[in-house]
Amino acid sequence: MPSPQNWPYALRPKRALFRIVPMTMTGPVSPAGLQQGIGTDAGYWSATLSFGVFTPDQMREWEGFIASLDGTLGEVLIPAFAEDLAPSLPGYGVDIGGIPYSDGAMFSDGSGHTQPTTRFHLAADADLRATQITVTRELGGDLRRGMKFSIVDRMHIITSIPTVSGAESTFEIRPPTRAYAAAGAAVEFGHPVCRMQLVSDDEGGLERIARAPSEGSIQLRESAHGLS
Repeated sequence: MPSPQNWPYALRPKRALFRIVPMTMTGPVSPAGLQQGIGTDAGYWSATLSFGVFTPDQMREWEGFIASLDGTLGEVLIPAFAEDLAPSLPGYGVDIGGIPYSDGAMFSDGSGHTQPTTRFHLAADADLRATQITVTRELGGDLRRGMKFSIVDRMHIITSIPTVSGAESTFEIRPPTRAYAAAGAAVEFGHPVCRMQLVSDDEGGLERIARAPSEGSIQLRESAHGLS
């Protein structure tokens, strides 16, 4: 299978809903009206993204990108679109831009280098399907329950209040880690991504509205490709 594509920078949703879909089964209802449920797994990510497509360039980008996925066969790295919730340094966003070269020069378009304000890594190995990890903070603010992060291209969320010891924080996560990761591996809080696929082959149709912006939406689910 080809490598996952990056989500087009020009298409930022006006609404984004990410949630973990639990994988549960329920039994029959007892005569007393009770029903038991069991969890078959810790669940997977689901996303619904809604867009306003205003310009011809955005419309072409949308339709071309959706076509390139070949329905549910293609994989895409979806950003969490939650930079405001990242553990960035107080008074800054997740990136500091406009940084010149050492001689004061900028790029030809007038922009400069970008420096992230968050940098974390695993303090210890994380086994496959681990539900607790410890990370070391090199740069950034305090970690909080509810923050999303990614290890490589798999997204997770902190589900417990972190226990802090110096630069290290230990916390529970969902979903479980999707692969083994060695100590020192980067833990991305500033720009987390989730490896996803369209939920069906007919997702992504863009309705053309005369003399008005078009609107589109897609539903995605976490890709199961390569998972154990």
